[in-house]
Amino acid sequence: MPEVPPVTEQEILDGRLVRALDESWDIPLEIHLTRPKAILSQSAEEFWSRAGSDAQTPT
Repeated sequence: MPEVPPVTEQEILDGRLVRALDESWDIPLEIHLTRPKAILSQSAEEFWSRAGSDAQTPT
């Protein structure tokens, strides 16, 4: 199984997120988030802080 992002671990453990088909149907997936330069609301800044702490540096 590929690396599981921390945000989905509990859903997998609870059985709320399950594989639909076998591994032959897997496809690579990259998610790119683009943050505005402007100062945002407190909740938006918290989101970006958390998103940045989980981010992987592109190789």
